[in-house]
Amino acid sequence: MREVLSGIVSSCQLHRFEKLPDARPGLLIRPIEEWTASMVVGSSATLVLPNGKEYRAKITGFEFRSMIPKEIPVALLIEELPELDNAVPTGTKVYVTERE
Repeated sequence: MREVLSGIVSSCQLHRFEKLPDARPGLLIRPIEEWTASMVVGSSATLVLPNGKEYRAKITGFEFRSMIPKEIPVALLIEELPELDNAVPTGTKVYVTERE
């Protein structure tokens, strides 16, 4: 198995589930264009920051737009990263394990 580039982060925001108090918060990251590799909830993504540091984060969900097919999420929900103060910088590359 190898990792492939899925996209480059354009924005990041802390996401809290107001209607689901037991749900864990996460970071909602959006790509500059669109995610290019398929991703699976529960798998890990490798984040390579513009300064070259790497972090791993668990994928916990997706955000979809109603006019875009469900196969292409417009945002990726990952677990919080307190070591980054929950802020994934613009330009961070997101790698996922290639599915066969």
